[in-house]
Amino acid sequence: MGRMAASPFGFLRGSAVVMASDLSTTPITGVPVIMDGDAHINNFGFFGTPQRDLVFDLNDFDENGDRSLGI
Repeated sequence: MGRMAASPFGFLRGSAVVMASDLSTTPITGVPVIMDGDAHINNFGFFGTPQRDLVFDLNDFDENGDRSLGI
């Protein structure tokens, strides 16, 4: 808690649990999604596929999880 109070950046780095708690009380649609709570520009990148295609996507999944889309 002390690191989160020290700066806005520290708070936002630790706020995925707060967001998950807030979203847990919203209505559920049943549509499955993968949520990423750490999706900033540095966590995106290019990947090569086995078919030799270039794909732009997330490359850091430390704050992600399977969820059901709320409304």
